[in-house]
Amino acid sequence: MSDNKEWLERELLAAGNAPIAIGFISWALQKCPDLLNVALAREPKAIFLSFGEIRSFAPQIRRPGIPLIAQIQTVAQATAAVNEGAQFIVAQGTEAGGHGGTRSTFPLVPAVVDAVGNIPVIATGGIADGRGLAAALMLGAAGVLCGNAAAEHGQVPGLTLKGIVPKDFFTGMLCCFDGRQRATSQNI
Repeated sequence: MSDNKEWLERELLAAGNAPIAIGFISWALQKCPDLLNVALAREPKAIFLSFGEIRSFAPQIRRPGIPLIAQIQTVAQATAAVNEGAQFIVAQGTEAGGHGGTRSTFPLVPAVVDAVGNIPVIATGGIADGRGLAAALMLGAAGVLCGNAAAEHGQVPGLTLKGIVPKDFFTGMLCCFDGRQRATSQNI
């Protein structure tokens, strides 16, 4: 696990004095909880936790006043995250790489918005343009988190996707080696 700590320290050093947020996969952070101390020492603008329980980390993150962003895949996870101290909820539908739950983004978002009251909800999964943003906002989201859309337009260093997604682009589900379904894309 020291490799993870060295990697994180190297990334934080490379960021210099830039204001940053730091994200962790919660189940991986459970295996190496000292990484959270490294992150908190940097005084990030926010900590983003996904794919697992946040309960054991939330008090440590909230104590210095750092906003906690929790990514969830179900309404039950959203309400639990808010009860544990999350100040922002990222509602992730299955279109976001096919990770997590079984509910699509646009049915999930309004259900989460209704469940968490005044906590801002950020929609993610399958949102790649202004129409998706508009739809998410109409469903009550405070904003969206886009992955591939940013990569397509050169916003992610070292990650490029060739061209713009064609109109005949199709995303479906594929069962992977670990037995879980993941989103896959192909031109049809």
